[in-house]
Amino acid sequence: MADRFMEEFRQAFEDAQGDGPPAIQSFQIVEEPNADEALAAEASRLLEPIVQQLALLGPPGWEWFAAEFSFTVSAEIALLRFFAGNQQRDVYVPEPVTAMLRNQRHLAARMSAGPWWRLILSVLNSGQLSVSYDYGDEPFPQHQLLPPQNYRDDLRTYRRPHVPQWLTEYTAQ
Repeated sequence: MADRFMEEFRQAFEDAQGDGPPAIQSFQIVEEPNADEALAAEASRLLEPIVQQLALLGPPGWEWFAAEFSFTVSAEIALLRFFAGNQQRDVYVPEPVTAMLRNQRHLAARMSAGPWWRLILSVLNSGQLSVSYDYGDEPFPQHQLLPPQNYRDDLRTYRRPHVPQWLTEYTAQ
C-alpha cells in the first residue's frame, strides 16, 4: 500500500514538472529555533544595557551591587544597593532605566512562563552577573509586594497558565 502511494506520488510529481527544468533545483530543511529559547536569548541580551546603566549609578570604588525590581503594568518598585567593603549605599533608579526594564519584561511576557513579577540582579564590579526571575512561586517579600489591584491589572494584561495560590488569595482582597 505504501509503495503504491509513493509510486503515485512520484508519478504525479513528474507529471507536474512537464518537459522543462525542475521548478526547484534543491532545497534545505531549516529547523526554526524554539520560540522560548529565542525570546529568552533576546530578553537576556536586553539585560546587558540595563546592568551597564545601573553600574554607572554606583559610587566610586563599588565592589558589587544588588538590584530588586518588582513590576506590574500599573506599578513598580526598584531597589538598588551598592556595596564597598562594609559600607552600603542605596541609589535611586532613574526613569530611563525603569523604561528599559519595562521593555525587557514586555518581551519576556511573550515566553510561555509569562512576564516576571520580580527581577533580582547581583553584579560584581568584575562584570559577573547573576539573574533571577521570580514568577511568584513563593510569596514576595513585604518590601517588594505591591497592592492587590496592581497584580489584578497585570493578570488582565498578561494571561498566565498558572497563578500561585497565595497570589490568587492576595488579589481577591
